[in-house]
This record gives sequence, structure tokens and C-alpha cells, in this order.
Amino acid sequence: MELALAVVVIGVITYMTSKIPSATVKRIAEAIARAEGYYVEGSIPNVRNNPGDLRWGTTEITYFATPEDGWNALYQQVEKMLSGNSSLYRPDMTIEEIARIYAGPDPSDQENWKNNVSQALGVSPNTKLMEIV
Repeated sequence: MELALAVVVIGVITYMTSKIPSATVKRIAEAIARAEGYYVEGSIPNVRNNPGDLRWGTTEITYFATPEDGWNALYQQVEKMLSGNSSLYRPDMTIEEIARIYAGPDPSDQENWKNNVSQALGVSPNTKLMEIV
């Protein structure tokens, strides 16, 4: 009985800790949220509880029920970017390369995004995602 309980407890702890984003994921997510205008009252990311300004399964910016749901979605996206499990982003891409996709087709938006993200992280726009700690 004690062994079975220990296995269950270890399983629960493993599940819970796997859902906690790393410090690097949080840092990158925070930088993206700032670049996307999440902290600007009334902005689309703010109103839609979507700090990453993410579009999931649609062309419209996704509305999340709570800020926590939006943050978890952004953490998941960043984890995919860092692990190489994203269909759009790779860990060896620079912030500038990521901006060309993430910020959309407007060169001005790309420039602003890469500058805001790199400044928030304290790194150069030429820094590769996998180099951010």
C-alpha cells in the first residue's frame, strides 16, 4: 500500500512540476507580452486575456477566459519554440528571424517587435532563442 501511494504522489508531483514554466520560458513570455502591448489597458491582448496576441486555429486573435489561460497558452508556445516542437520557430532562430514571423508581414511591426523583445530581454536582436537564459 505504501509503495502504491508513493508512486501516486511521485506521479502527481511530476505532473505538477511539468506544468510550471521555467524561468527562461517566463522571461521570454514576459518580453513577448510587453512587445504585444498586453500591459496597455484596452489593448486587444489585454482585453482578450492574451499576452502573446496568439491566434489558435483562426485568423482572429484568440480570446482566453482568464489571464491565467492566456499566460499558459503563451508559456506553451514559448516551450514549443525552445524545444524545437513548433512548426514555425526553431531554437536556433534569432529574435530578428522570429520577429519576421511573429509580428506579421509589416516591416515596421517586425522592427518594433524585435527591438521591444530584445530590449526586454537585455540581448541583441541577433541573439538566438536557445542562447537566452
